Amino acid sequence: MPDKKTVWLFIFICAMGGLSASDRDTLDLPLTFAQSGEMAVAASIELQTELAQQSLKESAWKMGIRDFFPSVTLSASEDDRVSTIGPDDFSKMYTVSVQQLLFDGGKMSSGRKIEKAQLLLQKDTLQNMLREVSENAIAVYRQVLQGRMTLDIKRQSLAALEKQRLVLDTEMTLGLALETDLLEADIMLEEARIEIVNGELEQAEQEKQFAEMLGLDRVPVLAEQIDITRVFRLPSVKAVQSEILARNPDLVSSQLSILQKEEEAKFASRLWIPTLKGNGSFSLTGDHYPLSHYKWSFGLTIDFSMPWIGSTTSGNYGEEPRTEKNAQLSESLKLLPDPALGLSGKSAKLALNLERNKHAVVMRRLDRNAELLMEKLDFLIRKRDLAIRSKELASAQLRLAETRIKLGHITRLDMMQMELDYAQSEIMGVNTAVDVLSAVREIEKLMALPPGELEHIGGTKQ
Repeated sequence: MPDKKTVWLFIFICAMGGLSASDRDTLDLPLTFAQSGEMAVAASIELQTELAQQSLKESAWKMGIRDFFPSVTLSASEDDRVSTIGPDDFSKMYTVSVQQLLFDGGKMSSGRKIEKAQLLLQKDTLQNMLREVSENAIAVYRQVLQGRMTLDIKRQSLAALEKQRLVLDTEMTLGLALETDLLEADIMLEEARIEIVNGELEQAEQEKQFAEMLGLDRVPVLAEQIDITRVFRLPSVKAVQSEILARNPDLVSSQLSILQKEEEAKFASRLWIPTLKGNGSFSLTGDHYPLSHYKWSFGLTIDFSMPWIGSTTSGNYGEEPRTEKNAQLSESLKLLPDPALGLSGKSAKLALNLERNKHAVVMRRLDRNAELLMEKLDFLIRKRDLAIRSKELASAQLRLAETRIKLGHITRLDMMQMELDYAQSEIMGVNTAVDVLSAVREIEKLMALPPGELEHIGGTKQ
């Protein structure tokens, strides 16, 4: 029978094997554009720390509601004195004190609304950071796809060049080509190989960067592909403009800033309203337990905080049964405590008007940007279509090249150059298709949409 150490070792090895299998499954699952953005956000330690801090700030704000409730203080004291002349004193006191804000004209509530608006702005800034990290991952995803397709095209072109070089070598043996032609063909081949090696180095670095952004050791299986001939069903410009005005992150930030400035203006307009506070206390006193004496008191305080004069009025009444009653009234005035405070209302209104004007400017800018980006997208789609047409023409020219060689109209080197030109036309098609995808994503970002959602917007134009 195996001992306990052997059993535990077997369980540990099984667990590690299961974990490794889970990691492999994660890497083998096809990854979409949207999922790459989510993984990049989850892999960012800085962002996760910021999210945790934001959650703590929001929790602290919720706990701030405690300020609306009474403040209760419990205190105890004991004073023991032994005198050689008079009687000894062993007095003891236990006190409960309560303080409560009774009225402040809504200043505390307004202050909490300002804090809430600031938290919303901070959260919005954090959301923008999340979107930026996600968009960077999606952009690198596109670059990885573009690099892979470009390398495949160059490898296919190299294979075609190598075949032409073998034919040229045979033609030189038969005296149909010059040795200089063969040397020039070798130069073409070496240049093509150098381009492929450089491309492979750049691609390896790009994929390494992408894997690090995702928090993985290597790039997983990619679900997305670059479809050069994809037909887009684009929404109308008006539909895009309407959606941008409803969802744009910059407009959301601007609206939150306006909300904060409105609360600050309300707070500034209430500074002149007096604050009324109440307080009370109850004490048990005596020299021996159980304590047999008690006393109580309650009072009110009215505080005026104005720019030109400050006033504090307080009154207090208390009793110690069978012994005494007392009442106190006090008043204090402070001249010109803070004259600059008188400008706070105007300053808050100016700040509010500025934010509203900024909001209007942002709306006009986004309205223009939507139209310009849709025009740019339309132009890029036409450019891509021209690149596809150019590729088709290069392909037709390549098919006719063999006949032209036999007729003596072109040389084998001309044929190899046509192979290179065809590869370049294919690469141009890939690059223009990526440009179209990037332009589509730019429009989706303005509407805070996930990748691929632009075609689902209403008002599609044919």
